[in-house]
Amino acid sequence: MATEHAAAVEQACVLIRNADDAPTLATLAAAVGMSSYHFQRVFKAHTGVSPKQYAMTVRRQRAAAML
Repeated sequence: MATEHAAAVEQACVLIRNADDAPTLATLAAAVGMSSYHFQRVFKAHTGVSPKQYAMTVRRQRAAAML
């Protein structure tokens, strides 16, 4: 189960990094086959941040790289 969760989180991170606009929680959860509530908990347990916080960090890094 932990391996499946890690793979789902990695897949979501790739989706977030490759998206122009941050995908919604529902979109990410559907992409990895989980409910939004469960996915939010799994993502935060693996990364220490919510999917939204992760997306904001990715966006900040992109902006800094463009400057």
